[in-house]
Amino acid sequence: MTTTAKLSTITALLIDPVRAEARKVALTLNDGNVVLAELYALIGCDLVERAPLDERHLVWTDEEGWGEASGFTAIDGGVNAIAGRFLVVGENGDGQTLDVAKDVSPILARFLCHRCLFEAEFVTRTGDTDHGFFIQTKLHSVTRRMDKRPPRLVASKEKADG
Repeated sequence: MTTTAKLSTITALLIDPVRAEARKVALTLNDGNVVLAELYALIGCDLVERAPLDERHLVWTDEEGWGEASGFTAIDGGVNAIAGRFLVVGENGDGQTLDVAKDVSPILARFLCHRCLFEAEFVTRTGDTDHGFFIQTKLHSVTRRMDKRPPRLVASKEKADG
C-alpha cells in the first residue's frame, strides 16, 4: 500500500527588518505541516522556532538569529524582539496552519524594524608638493546608529531575496 502526501499552499508574511519590508509569500504545506526547508530558505537560517504572535497568528523565526543579526524587529513597542527575517502565518485554535490575515495592516502596525548602521566620517587633506597637487582622504571615525522604521508591504516576488 502506497500513501502520498497531500500538498497545499498558504499565504504567509515575510518580514525583513534590514529592508523594513513585508512581503506575502506562498508556503507549502505537506499533510498540513509547513515544509521546513522552505522556512530555512526564506528566513535564511538552519534552525527555526515558532512562537505565538496573537490568538490567530504565530511567527517562525531563526532560533539562532541573535548571533549574526544585522537587523531586528521590535514587537509592541519592544515587549518582544525578533532577530533577522521571520514569517507570520495564521493558525486556528486547533493548531492548524492557515493563511495570514488578508488585512495585514494591524499586524504590521505592531512591528518596528531596526537596522544597524555605521556612518563613516572622512577627513580630506589637500596640498602641493614638488610633484604636483594632492588630495588625501582617510577614515576619521565611525558612528553607530539604528535606523528604525515600520515595515512597509511590498509586492510579492516568486522568490525572496536572500
